[in-house]
Amino acid sequence: MPMIGYAREISATVEQTEAVIRELIDMGICEIETHDNGKVTLINRRMDRENKVREQSRLRAERFKEKHQGGGDNAIVTPPSSSSSSSPVHKNYVETSVSTALPFPSKNGAGGAEIERRVKLVWEYYLEHLGKNPALLSFSVARRSKGVSRFKEALKKTGGDYDKAEALMRSCVDAMAGSEFHSGSNDRGRQYNSWEKNLFKSLEQFEGWMERA
Repeated sequence: MPMIGYAREISATVEQTEAVIRELIDMGICEIETHDNGKVTLINRRMDRENKVREQSRLRAERFKEKHQGGGDNAIVTPPSSSSSSSPVHKNYVETSVSTALPFPSKNGAGGAEIERRVKLVWEYYLEHLGKNPALLSFSVARRSKGVSRFKEALKKTGGDYDKAEALMRSCVDAMAGSEFHSGSNDRGRQYNSWEKNLFKSLEQFEGWMERA
């Protein structure tokens, strides 16, 4: 399936979809295969491992059966199993179920659950201090992805200290809240205080807000 196909499955942009897929790969949930025709296949690692185990068990059973066939009256005859098959087991792909696989995976590598919890706290802090309506702004896959990426970068800058990393992100929120330009006092009269576009879009933008904090 081309990347735009995955984007349609989850009603997101191609950029947002690529960000989510990168997170899934980082978390070890899936692997990606890119084909010459531009299509992309996501492979569910857990299901792939289970299939390999089943295939190995099937081959062992076949070898055992072949070894004991033709052994006369003492030969061991293994009745066919309804769960075994002589046909090869194929990898399980997640192209058709990507919409259920992508949103909000529960783990994010080492310390993933704690990272997600901290990012959610920063998101709630952002809503409160920027005067955003939580009923209108959801903590979407794209926003979560940006937040997790920036939190990981904050951890690197703070020597792995979760409290300091969270405080660093909160200080950026404070800096944005204190910016009259980003709050709408500009020649266009527009607010430029989006979480995913103006605050935590990239490492460079994140570092820019750190300097303001």
